[in-house]
Amino acid sequence: EVCPLLRTTLGRFEKALGAWLCDWPGAEPKRRGIVRGGGGAVVRHHTPTAEELELELYTVLAIICEPDGSMLASVAGGAESSEQFRQLAMGWIFKLASVYRLDLRQQPERMSDAVGLEVVARLGLSVLSWHHEDRVHELLRCPFFRPPERDLQDFARRWAEEQSAWAQSDGGSPELSFLSAGRRLGESLA
Repeated sequence: EVCPLLRTTLGRFEKALGAWLCDWPGAEPKRRGIVRGGGGAVVRHHTPTAEELELELYTVLAIICEPDGSMLASVAGGAESSEQFRQLAMGWIFKLASVYRLDLRQQPERMSDAVGLEVVARLGLSVLSWHHEDRVHELLRCPFFRPPERDLQDFARRWAEEQSAWAQSDGGSPELSFLSAGRRLGESLA
């Protein structure tokens, strides 16, 4: 080994990152009607807002997932913990929409407000930038914290329109892309 100290340090980092991914989120955002008891203990960590948690969720997804939604071949923290995070994230996307009132259809605008349109586009922080249908299909099949079906249909329609525009700008067939995406997403909502 050329640099054993660096290798050891990177190994510890990977282990800590894997633990963080498995324990995510560290704290649930505050919401009305939920009392956080601590037996009088003083909480010394920052409780994230729903918007901060949403930004963290989409940032980590952008780091650990390929554009098609599959896991990167080698991910710091380990593929198993990254896959666990990805699956948990699907439920949290709906939880943020239904419990914390962060409308899924407005997610791209919230990301742009938080970090700027250029960063959102470059890192793929928008749910509308998920160009692979299977990734959106998996999200729409998620049984936890489902928003009203009407909201999901509106989201699916907006996603299909965005994909049509993307396919057209990328030289693809927008009609085929739109029809295919619309048909598959309609099946996932049925």
